[in-house]
Amino acid sequence: MAGAGSVVLRPPVEVMRPHRADQVPSAADLPGGVQYSPKLDGFRCVAFVLEDGQVVLQSRAGRHLEDDFPQVASALARQLPVGVVLDGELCAWDRGRLAFEALLRSRRGRDAAGIPVTFAAFDVLAVPGRDLRALPLRERWAQLEVLLRGVVPPVERVLATTDRAVAMEWWTSLSAVGVEGLVCRGLATPYRVRR
Repeated sequence: MAGAGSVVLRPPVEVMRPHRADQVPSAADLPGGVQYSPKLDGFRCVAFVLEDGQVVLQSRAGRHLEDDFPQVASALARQLPVGVVLDGELCAWDRGRLAFEALLRSRRGRDAAGIPVTFAAFDVLAVPGRDLRALPLRERWAQLEVLLRGVVPPVERVLATTDRAVAMEWWTSLSAVGVEGLVCRGLATPYRVRR
């Protein structure tokens, strides 16, 4: 359990937003090379693990989602230390496909239909006692890997690669399960909010 002063980042936070590109960048196109990840069809969500087992799931617009997704909030509280802040996507799965429309249903409706919801983390903004947003993505990703080692669903880490050919194969093969495209980020870039 993290001690006093471990929470350095509290809700709300503004999220970094991607912009649409016409081409998939190569390694030379973004600072430090490129990290490629599948673009998941879900609810963008920042997860805050706070004191006393409290978890806040903040939507991109700043709305609290923890009451709508209590299993995810509970799993984050059980598995991660106080002070962790993750950026990711809440994803519903129905018959092996991403099911965005299921996220719009009530919690009871999803539960009755047996539709699981996962939180796929793609960035870490804070760890106990430390705000990581100024660090380059390469270092934040390494921290996320260590942080989520041994963590089990419904919390997981999104797939990522620096190999453009692998990313293009994901784009083709994962479209069948509802992946919308690729998110491409420069490995040397900090977590920066564009206005």
